[in-house]
Amino acid sequence: MNLVLFDIDGTLVDSVGYESGLYGDAIDEVLDETVDRDWSRYRHVTDGGVLDEIIAARPRSLSADEIHQRVHDAFIGKLRAHFRNYPDAVREISGAVQLVDALRRRADCAVGIATGGWRAAAELKLAAIGVDTRQLEVATGSDARARADIMRIAAERTLAASPAAEQAPSRRIYFGDREWDQRACAELGFEFVAVGTAVEHPVRLPALAPLERVLSTLKLEG
Repeated sequence: MNLVLFDIDGTLVDSVGYESGLYGDAIDEVLDETVDRDWSRYRHVTDGGVLDEIIAARPRSLSADEIHQRVHDAFIGKLRAHFRNYPDAVREISGAVQLVDALRRRADCAVGIATGGWRAAAELKLAAIGVDTRQLEVATGSDARARADIMRIAAERTLAASPAAEQAPSRRIYFGDREWDQRACAELGFEFVAVGTAVEHPVRLPALAPLERVLSTLKLEG
C-alpha cells in the first residue's frame, strides 16, 4: 500500500503569484511594519512558523496568540476578496484534480493533504479548484508549525482512515514544489516528487498531467 500526500500551493493550486503577497500584506498590516518576505530565510516555512519567528524578533504589545489570530483573520479575508475579485486567477496545477481523484480510487493508495498553510486557507484554495476536503484527510499549519510534523500528522490521519489501515505502507510519497518540502521529505524518509521548476530533484514533473505519465513516474501503472 502506498501513502501519497500532496502540498497545496504550487503543487495542486497555482497560487504562488498571489498567496505569498497576501500573507505578507496581512502581517504588515497587523504589525504596522514591512517584514522580510524571503520565506526561505525562515526556519519553518509555514503560516504559523514564519509568524512565530517574526513575532519573536521584535517587541510587541499584543500577545503572540492575539497576533496570530489577527494575522490569520486578515489573511483569510484577503484571500476571500482575491478569489471574489479575480475568480479566473484561481487555477489548478494542470492535472491536479484528475490525479488526486485517480489515486483516491486505487485500492493500493491512501491519499491525503499536508500543507504549511492554515486550515481555512487550505480549504478555500482546494474548494476553488474543485477538491472536496471532506473526501481527504488534511493536516495543515493549523496543526503544527514544522512542515515535517504536519506531514507526520497527515500520514497518521490518512493511514488511519484507509480501508487498509492495518497495513504499513510500503512507500510514502510526497508531492511538493519547494526546497523546504524536499528537506522535510529527507528528514522523514519520504519519496519526494518535485512539481514545477523551483527545486532541482531527480524526480520532477512540470505539472500533474498527463495522468499516465505521472503514474508511470510513480511506477503505479495499471
